[in-house]
Amino acid sequence: MKLLAWDGSGMVLVTKWLHQGRLTWPPIRDGAAHLSATQLAMLLEGLEWTRVSPMPVKQPAVVG
Repeated sequence: MKLLAWDGSGMVLVTKWLHQGRLTWPPIRDGAAHLSATQLAMLLEGLEWTRVSPMPVKQPAVVG
């Protein structure tokens, strides 16, 4: 697999050889697939990234 991705500062070429199994690819919307860095890492490691939900992040409260 070859993946060309924009990381915010430039293009990145990622390659991955698949020996067995398959990847669960994200849906394509508006001609692109959108993944977080964590989801991409899990996808490339062959992990089931769709079953993992991100930890909620609390918004900072105004003090003062």
